[in-house]
Amino acid sequence: KEIVNNSAKHSGCSNLWITISLSKNLLELRVKDDGKGFLMNKAESHGMGGNGLMNIRKRVTDLKATVSMNSGPGLGTETIVTLKM
Repeated sequence: KEIVNNSAKHSGCSNLWITISLSKNLLELRVKDDGKGFLMNKAESHGMGGNGLMNIRKRVTDLKATVSMNSGPGLGTETIVTLKM
C-alpha cells in the first residue's frame, strides 16, 4: 500500500502498473510508474529518502523479504519486492 501511495502522491505519474507473480517458491510484487522519478543515490544517502520509503524498507525487512528500487529523473520508478515462500 505504501508503494502505491508514494507513486500516487509524489511521482506525478499518469500510469501505474502492478504485477504479482509466483514462481516455484518466490513471490514477486512489482510496482512501476511513469512519473518524474528521482535520483537514487540522493535518496539512498538520505536513508532511501523520506519516511514512506524507510517504512517500506522496514516492513519488507520485517517480512524477511527483499526490496529493490530503480528510478531516475524522467524515468519513473519501479519497486520490486521479493518474498521467499
